[in-house]
Amino acid sequence: MSKAVHRTLLVTVDQPEGSVRALDWTLKHIYRPGDTILFLHILPAAQGGSSFLASDPQHDELLNENLRCAIEEHLGQRAEALGARAEVSIAKGEGGDADSIGDIICRKAQEVEAALVVMAAHSKGSSVQHAVGAVTRHCTRHCTSTVLVMQQTA
Repeated sequence: MSKAVHRTLLVTVDQPEGSVRALDWTLKHIYRPGDTILFLHILPAAQGGSSFLASDPQHDELLNENLRCAIEEHLGQRAEALGARAEVSIAKGEGGDADSIGDIICRKAQEVEAALVVMAAHSKGSSVQHAVGAVTRHCTRHCTSTVLVMQQTA
């Protein structure tokens, strides 16, 4: 009898609608019993060089915990209701550019040996959405794991 293969499916978390759509699609089409859904959210790096904006470790820890709880509540419980094991990872951005954020996603996917990275695509209406589009482009070109980009629905 063959041994079951347990995979890690990494789902990036940025916009609520896109993240829910990516999770639902993954659970419906890719997920197998025993797989782990890993939600990855990246906090943007602090902008500006002012010491006034310097990061407070206690504040950062509280922010991370609040984000983790929100992701677990909104996405983790949704996954677990369907029998999936869910985990949350929060990473801090190293820079504000798309390549830096994309590198974090690719490194995390490699670290956990993700079978698949699922990301939501965004239209390029604003500079923020354009940067996120550049992140998905970076990941599709540089990740060692397979990357699936969920297109927006009309």
